Amino acid sequence: MVIFMKGIHIGMQRRKTIQALLFISPWIIGFLLFFLYPIITSLRLSFGKLTNIVGLQTTWSGLENYLRAFTVDVEFIPLFLKQIQTTFLYTPLITVFSLILAILLNQKIKCKGLFRCVFFLPVLLGSGVVMMELEQTGMNTRSVLEAVNIFLPSNVMNYLGAGLETVLNFLFYNISSILWKCGVQVILFLAGLQTISPSLYESAKCDAATGWEMFWFITLPMMAPIILLNVIYTLIDSFSDVNNQVMAYILRMKTEMDYAAAIGWIYFLFVFVVVILLYVIIGRRVYQEKGR
Repeated sequence: MVIFMKGIHIGMQRRKTIQALLFISPWIIGFLLFFLYPIITSLRLSFGKLTNIVGLQTTWSGLENYLRAFTVDVEFIPLFLKQIQTTFLYTPLITVFSLILAILLNQKIKCKGLFRCVFFLPVLLGSGVVMMELEQTGMNTRSVLEAVNIFLPSNVMNYLGAGLETVLNFLFYNISSILWKCGVQVILFLAGLQTISPSLYESAKCDAATGWEMFWFITLPMMAPIILLNVIYTLIDSFSDVNNQVMAYILRMKTEMDYAAAIGWIYFLFVFVVVILLYVIIGRRVYQEKGR
């Protein structure tokens, strides 16, 4: 009997594995057809010196391009550090705002579908070109700051103290950019919120739990895997954003394709290591608590 049950379990696992492979097979085929060769070519260029652009012929130069990025190039490292600072600053803000918006949109309100479409609209427009044009004209921040000056005049801001005033000015100045990048995260949070059983909240209400307590002890723990997913997605999205100065610098170096490939691989490896560390450190804690 035990052998029979083990056989059934192995059969179900094999079936699930086959189903998973079928679902990801379009991505695997697309990767092999369209991405594998460019990746290998880029890696070959990064360790070589381009001698002929026809056929991308190179001669072996070892780590020369990589050493140049850290010892000779005076632009790459400052842009790289600035992008890291921006990403690590924006990621928690975008994640928190997305969760708040998802909780609000998950309430019983009129025109719920319309509001969800409005917050997802930037994703449909979000090739980045529209946002770049708005930032260049200053319309995105100017309209927000004008609204802030109505509700929080300068004489009121002076009483808040220099530290709080700086934080508020930063948030108000960047609020449009933050909200612009919340579309996918809001959808993922909404999907996670709708999987939480209403019976958990009903039981908590019977025990006289407040909304604040239900958020901290029910909503947040149940949403931990989605929070991890959104943090990783936001990090990758920020590091590969169209307004990313490091990406723009790599594109500017296209006349030196070998060096551009090298700094591109440096950037990719850093992002890859950050994502893996984040998943190992936070992901392990998330799934251990879920298992408990």
